[in-house]
Order: sequence, then C-alpha cells, then structure tokens
Amino acid sequence: IALLPLTGAMACTTSAWSATTGAPVADDPDTNVATNGPADAGSVKRYSGNCGLAPASGAASHVTNNTVADAIYRARYYVYTGITAGSPRVFEAYTGEDGGGTSIFSATYDRAAGQFTFTAAGTTLAPITVLPNRWYSMEFFHSSGNALTVSVEGANSAVADSAALTGTSAAAVTGTVQSVRLGNVNGSALAFAATPAANNNSGFSVEEFDSTRSAAAPIGRLCRGDANGNANAAVGDIDLSAADAGAIIAERFGQAIAPGQPDTNEDGQVLAADAGLVIAMRFAGKKCN
Repeated sequence: IALLPLTGAMACTTSAWSATTGAPVADDPDTNVATNGPADAGSVKRYSGNCGLAPASGAASHVTNNTVADAIYRARYYVYTGITAGSPRVFEAYTGEDGGGTSIFSATYDRAAGQFTFTAAGTTLAPITVLPNRWYSMEFFHSSGNALTVSVEGANSAVADSAALTGTSAAAVTGTVQSVRLGNVNGSALAFAATPAANNNSGFSVEEFDSTRSAAAPIGRLCRGDANGNANAAVGDIDLSAADAGAIIAERFGQAIAPGQPDTNEDGQVLAADAGLVIAMRFAGKKCN
C-alpha cells in the first residue's frame, strides 16, 4: 500500500522525480573544516544523508512527482527556514498530472510573519509559527471528503523533542492527488543573510520527502542525532551513542559526510555542539523510537 519513498531523489540527483523545473540544485554539504560553519555559502543544507535540494530564487524552481489519483495520501518532508525574506510555496498537491487540474492543498513559508501557512481547497488551516534558520519536518494527511491535517515539528535544541504543532482544516477537503511539487513552487524572490552561490543554496533547502497512501499511521520523523544512520537498521543499536557523536565530529572536520542525521539541534550546521547534545541525549536514556 506504500508509494515509492523519494528519499533517493535527495541523494545528489533528482532522477527519481517525474520532472524538474527551474534548475533546483541537489548537492552535498561542504565538509571542509575551514568553511563548514554558519557563514558557509557554498554548500546545500541537508537534514539527512548525503544531499539536500536547494531551489533557485525569483522563479519557479521545484521537483514534481506524479501519483495515481490517490484519495488517501500522506507526505512528509523537511524544510530549512534559512531566508531573511520571501514567501516560497514549499509544497503543493494537485488533481492533475504535472501540476495540472486544481490545487488541493499547499504549504508556504512566510518569512516576514515567521509562519508556515496553508491552503486547503477553499477551507482554512491556522498558520503555524516557526523560527528562522531551523529545520522542520512537515507531514500532511489527506483523505478525500475528510478534514486535512498537518503536523510540524523541529528546532529541537534540547534533549527532549518539542511537541508537534498540528492543524486541521475547518471543513472537508475533497480531491484525489495526481501530482505534487516540492521546492520554490511559486517562484518567490528569496533573500539571504549571506550572499549565496549562484544556485541560492545558502539558506533554503527541502529534504527527505516520503509519501504513502496508507491511512494506518503517520510516516513520522527521522531519528534526530542518529548521525551514523543505523537507528532503523535490522541489525544495530536503536540508542544514540558515542558512535553518533563520532560521526558528527568526523563531518565537522571534513573527514566524511555523516550518513544519518548529524544536525542534532536542527540549526542547519553540523558542529561540536551537536555531538555534545547526542551525548547528553544518550545519558538521558533517549532512544530513537
């Protein structure tokens, strides 16, 4: 009952998507010790694995995935809110292929208001307030003829995870999902704290898109701080450990890109503070699931 997860589309290629518009860049973080810090404008922000997707500014720049007219549809992805101005529509679902037909639901990051805002086929969801320069996961659940729900969680800088912020549409939302787009869907002009590279990759990225047509359970978040990427392996610990801290330090000093989720405090940087937070989580007995 599951659709093909599209996390592979974030592995330095967009080939798993049906179409690409406006030259979004799929690339890796810069692991050079001299530049892997807050002022680094030469890397694409990523939450997990090797690469993230950085849409361009000022013109539509996104990837598209065509589905099979799903009346029940879940989607989960991550967004880095690292812009100083702009209102990019991060995600949109449509009734037709390739963004055709009508819009069923969408999410926009309104930097001026500091909020994620949502549309839902003529009905409303309350906006969700978020911080700049932080990673957030967003998960939609659409069941045609029922209320649309969304869950947002992120900016976790402490041992305990923050509670998810949720919203529900004021009325039923109808329509079958035939295609979705992810990136800078509306072509918003984006501003950055530091001058980005030509691909505008210093502060707005989308990551780890996954979708399913299952109504049974949420897709859920990835394990924060599982830098070595073994939390969900058939063989391997499910606890955060010194090995995860070691993977973070290795990336910080330009030795290897961590295969899991090294940005433990979700601030868009992989630094020694992330390793320290992993150790604090380990001694607090926090597990990945």
